[in-house]
Amino acid sequence: MKFTEIQREIEGFLGFGEVDFLKLKEDAISLVYKVKFLSKTIEKQPIIVKVDLHDNGSLVSEANSLIYLFEFTKLPVPKVIKSSQKILAMSFIAGSTGTQNDVSAEIDLAVHLSALHNQTATYFGFDFSTPLGGISQVNSKVDRWISFFGENRLLAIAELAIRTNRISLQTLRKIEKLIVKLEELITEPEKPNLFHGDIWSGNIIVAEGKIAGFIDPAISFAHRELELALINLFNTAGKHFWKAYHERYPIEQGFWEERCEIYQLHPLLVHAALFGGHYSEAVSEQLKQIGF
Repeated sequence: MKFTEIQREIEGFLGFGEVDFLKLKEDAISLVYKVKFLSKTIEKQPIIVKVDLHDNGSLVSEANSLIYLFEFTKLPVPKVIKSSQKILAMSFIAGSTGTQNDVSAEIDLAVHLSALHNQTATYFGFDFSTPLGGISQVNSKVDRWISFFGENRLLAIAELAIRTNRISLQTLRKIEKLIVKLEELITEPEKPNLFHGDIWSGNIIVAEGKIAGFIDPAISFAHRELELALINLFNTAGKHFWKAYHERYPIEQGFWEERCEIYQLHPLLVHAALFGGHYSEAVSEQLKQIGF
């Protein structure tokens, strides 16, 4: 689709012409624009407009996730202005992405995430599937974390990676063996934890030493250790975050030594299913690290 066609579609969706477009992001999944209204009679603040290039409903889940976080948590997220199957308009949050070794921002990140993780439910999963990097994650509600993680996070993504020829059948068989052994390798949490689901530097907006916003959520009630493992894998935050988080919500013994590498297999599988290449190799290496 040409830019002028997208522009007209967005203008029709918003109900206004006379807008200025600044492209912020373009990939195989979506387009993201910062839109400024030129007319003095319309909203003066810019907004963010996201366009789903595949029209597969992922923006519906993203909008619902943002609405849930906005209404039921204190996590700073964009406010949904208008949404459809293909287009999502939300408030603009000023700032830069990533904590960038900012001590104050890292501590604030710990404050926000420890509070979010303390929100709980009677089940693991969520009311709807949530997108992660263009993959729709199954969130069927279950009583036990280990079965949820094995079936909905490892096996489901591994089977997708097989269908996209990103991992080998041998790798899938190793993952299946790992899932059988999960009862011996990871633990059931005391309670399900609400988590953002995709905390990396590009999804954190920082302004003046504080977290101004979290974007692109993939929420569910899960085990917070999965979120912490992802943060560690992509080096999203440093020692000040870990110290402040542990002080507010102590990380259980054995996470770093035994469980972190197992949980990191999930984001690596997601990246392998989407991109292949060195991520597929990373999945194989991670399996070797944990003894499979």
